[in-house]
Amino acid sequence: MIDENPANFSNLSANSSFCSDYITCACFHFRVGVLQRFIQWHNRFSLKVGRMVKTQTFYWTVLVCVFLNTIVLAVEYYNQPDWLNEFQRKLESLFV
Repeated sequence: MIDENPANFSNLSANSSFCSDYITCACFHFRVGVLQRFIQWHNRFSLKVGRMVKTQTFYWTVLVCVFLNTIVLAVEYYNQPDWLNEFQRKLESLFV
């Protein structure tokens, strides 16, 4: 660990252990700070998404998307035109 005796601080260049311990400690505190900021951002973002998902608008948007996806997949029939195949393929990738 770090020796806190003032006599040992007179020649820091000779004491590489102190420098490496200090850098390791500084890097650890930097990582902890970044992690704390990420956790705060994540919590705020989760609250905002949670509020958005509980709205009537979001509910009806999801319901309409499910209904349209069902209709698009139900329209498929034997020997259908190529443009309809392409249209269904694009919409299916959109809904998935």
